[in-house]
Amino acid sequence: MVTIFAKTTTPRFDAVRKKTAEMIAVLTEFLHGMAIVQVFHRGAYARQRVREVCGDRFKSDAYAELGVVGFFNLVSFTQYLLIGLVLLFGIAWAREGSLTVGTLSMFIILIWRAYDPIYRTSEQLGTIQKAIAGAKRIYALLATKPRVLDPVRPVAWPRLTRGLTFENVSFSYTGDGDFALKNATFHIPVGQRFALAGVTGGGKSTVINLLLRFYDPQHGRILVDGIDIRDITQDELRRRFALVLQDIYLFPGDVRSNIALENAEHTDDRIAAAAETVDAHRFIERLPKGYRTEVSEKGANFSRGERQLLSFARALVVNPDLLILDEATSSVDPETERSIQVALKKLMAGRTSLVIAHRLSTILDVDRILVIRRGEIVERGTHTELILQNGYYSKLFHLQYKSRNGVTVNA
Repeated sequence: MVTIFAKTTTPRFDAVRKKTAEMIAVLTEFLHGMAIVQVFHRGAYARQRVREVCGDRFKSDAYAELGVVGFFNLVSFTQYLLIGLVLLFGIAWAREGSLTVGTLSMFIILIWRAYDPIYRTSEQLGTIQKAIAGAKRIYALLATKPRVLDPVRPVAWPRLTRGLTFENVSFSYTGDGDFALKNATFHIPVGQRFALAGVTGGGKSTVINLLLRFYDPQHGRILVDGIDIRDITQDELRRRFALVLQDIYLFPGDVRSNIALENAEHTDDRIAAAAETVDAHRFIERLPKGYRTEVSEKGANFSRGERQLLSFARALVVNPDLLILDEATSSVDPETERSIQVALKKLMAGRTSLVIAHRLSTILDVDRILVIRRGEIVERGTHTELILQNGYYSKLFHLQYKSRNGVTVNA
């Protein structure tokens, strides 16, 4: 009976798990986008959608629990049926004298005791099936093979001393030949500031993903000081880099812990020095508790510019060999951009840097610009050189700045 029950109800509880995940996803989506829902008068749609997913989850749960209740009642029914049959035949035999009352009573007690563990197990089978359904997902995640593996015999890499090199690197996210990056080749000497320019989807972020070994390229090599990064452990490699993203994430805790990220090596003086360098110290000191001020969910108690400066301080405090800035000012207003630009110059001073930006104003004074189009590096040079070439970069620059007041496009 237990085997039949398990085969029958396991798919039902799997469905409950999937419906629960769908319900949570929809609720989270609407809660995070509540302002958009209200502004665009989508409240009725949101309520209807929530009713649908909650109703589907309730139906699947009821269907699964119906199987549990059915099994429980089946166990109870067979128990009492067996006792009834024993009583029916036992009483008749007792009247004939072939069975004593004591023996009959013993049979009834034995049946009761034999069914007791089955009865108790049936009470918990629903909980067990729910746990099994959840465990399947956990085991599936644990069994997932990582995309990138550390080398069996890693090579030591203490510091970046010569530079970073891409050698004919090609990469496809799908592996079907649709390359996001094609035959990329360039070298960033130590202390140089390089930038990647191009439209969204051109392949700029793919360069960062490969450099940090979130993926490995299908073709070509990425070298640091002549060492293939696949010969270095991921921890050792990433310890030398600092990444500043356009989507800044602030963790629960105070300002200090968000800069230090709980690294014991980062003292208060070191944290304050990093914050002061990028002009974050000034606004932090004005907070009610300074560096001990609690950060609200997703850093809602800080402006976009303040969150960006905190991310700069977080990057600077680790003293990285290579600084990676992924579109650090692409979502801020011009005034905030100017203040961030000042902090950026201080952050990048004398440091090997790789900058990605949609706003070309952030990369005008870098040492070299690599222009990426549809996964290929189509142009390279300084801002002045690229403007004089009157190519793809020049067109992007003119399109971006022709309508902005006070900007003169000069070579």
